[in-house]
Amino acid sequence: MRVVTEPVDIAEFVCATLALACRKERGAVDLRTNFLELNVDSLTLVSVLAQVEAVYAVELTPNQLLPLIEARNVSELVGRLKVIVSAQKE
Repeated sequence: MRVVTEPVDIAEFVCATLALACRKERGAVDLRTNFLELNVDSLTLVSVLAQVEAVYAVELTPNQLLPLIEARNVSELVGRLKVIVSAQKE
């Protein structure tokens, strides 16, 4: 049995978590996916972000959440999350 000490790549995690939350096949969600295509609402997105907080041991402040929720696609969301996660890990 392999023990994972580092979480999976944040882009992979976000895509997989969004797919699950939106009841889509994992292959239907990638960095180019627009949130309109997924019919994702802000409540679902906040739920996904809560999972990011838990897995990556970060705390997203209200000031950080608004720009994340305003992202238009998965790429924007992941890019913004990478900045936040790396800043909190320093």
